[in-house]
Amino acid sequence: MKKNLKRGFTLIELLIVITVISILGAVAFVAIDPATRINQAQDSERWSAANALMDAFLNSTVDNDGTYPAGVSANGTVHMIATTSGACTVSGCTDTVTTCTDFDDSVSDTDFDDLVNDGYIADLPVDPDGNTSYGSAQGGTGYTLSVNTTGIVTVTACGAETDTIEVAR
Repeated sequence: MKKNLKRGFTLIELLIVITVISILGAVAFVAIDPATRINQAQDSERWSAANALMDAFLNSTVDNDGTYPAGVSANGTVHMIATTSGACTVSGCTDTVTTCTDFDDSVSDTDFDDLVNDGYIADLPVDPDGNTSYGSAQGGTGYTLSVNTTGIVTVTACGAETDTIEVAR
């Protein structure tokens, strides 16, 4: 007597398993959301850079007996932190970065590269997005600095993805 034993899976069973795995993969991909994770990683880098810039600026000010770098005064003017001597003065930096594009050499001559030259920071950070709307071709970094009339220094990241990035001391 011959026994006919069939081993293996039917085509229907294989299709059902592949469909279930595909659905689980799609759900996992949506849950992980790589675009959001990239934005959060870039914002983390911006927080770190803003704090480093703040520390460098304040250490420079303390070492120079309370004198701010050339071109910076306690009047609320917002300066784009730049590596050229023609750092722009802008009216503000908001989530829409259109206000961070004024690179005009006729405005106040503020060279934040001195913070690097004097050893307060290793290198001026540039926004991790590499967005040229901050004037990166002209030396803009995507970070602004202002000192209000009461002496509070604020460093802001122009390209924040998930939340406003602003350090004030």
